[in-house]
Amino acid sequence: MITSLITGANGFTGSNMAEYLLKKGHRVICQVRKTSDLTNLADLEVEYRYGDVALPETLPSILEDIEYIFHFAGKTKARSEAEYMLVNAEGTANLAKACLNAPKLKMLVYISSLAAVGPQQNSNPVNESTPPKPLTAYGRSKLKGEELLRQICGDKIPWCIIRPTGVYGPKDKDIFIYFKTINRGWKILLSGTKRMVSLIHAQDLADICYLASQKSPPGEIYMASDGKGYTWEELSVYIEKALNKNARKLIVPMCLTTPAALMSEFIGRFQNKAVALNREKIRELRAPGWVCSIRKAEKTLGFQVSFPIEEGVAETAKWYREKGWL
Repeated sequence: MITSLITGANGFTGSNMAEYLLKKGHRVICQVRKTSDLTNLADLEVEYRYGDVALPETLPSILEDIEYIFHFAGKTKARSEAEYMLVNAEGTANLAKACLNAPKLKMLVYISSLAAVGPQQNSNPVNESTPPKPLTAYGRSKLKGEELLRQICGDKIPWCIIRPTGVYGPKDKDIFIYFKTINRGWKILLSGTKRMVSLIHAQDLADICYLASQKSPPGEIYMASDGKGYTWEELSVYIEKALNKNARKLIVPMCLTTPAALMSEFIGRFQNKAVALNREKIRELRAPGWVCSIRKAEKTLGFQVSFPIEEGVAETAKWYREKGWL
């Protein structure tokens, strides 16, 4: 039986990867912390190994007998750039160094982000050759993680990088907020240019990661999306259809987004926690577009989308309802 390790396995994307690998017949080892919420893994037949990528001394014992590593652990919300760097960059470096002494390792797959590259600079989709120009501290930390991985691993161990765009699907709590808003009868859209985004279902992301672990030459990078681009209004229509709703359109002037982000940040500082709505998120929303090409993954890995947007949104809505989220 193949033994695979998932870092950050208790998170949304990591737990979907665990489900995927179990279906492939892998022995799945989940790296989690003692304080981790294991709700997303509760119904899965996985094994736990406790450690933290930010604490290098905890990593060697986690890697025993591991053949494939899927490195999902990372911070998506933080109070400072230093917090992002500690986990997304230094944590990746710590794992990479530990992997140098993992004799059975066949591939380390680092799940980075489209944010490491940044948005489209023109009408062309972002691809693996696009010069990185990250807009945010999160994007800079993921790009730094890529650079450190490349420097440390080099040609010593096989590795590859996956750069997913926005990920959605069962267990996700971020896009769920928009599902909930539409379920209550409102679709909120920003004024101005109709910017486009790419998305990928969590199980399609798991598929790209798995294919990369099996087929990728060492040192390669792959963009990950469903290969399409959507405006938020188009996405709203798919969600409305899945929920059988006819929501009212509420246009929010773009000029109001910065004051809203400032208020959110103020509340976050008062509560001493990271917030989802901040000025960097507004910078992302104002970007020309977040569409990427997946031709390389299709050609090199044989990736094929299993969840087109309409089917993926419908399946996600069904899960939310079954779990009582909606």
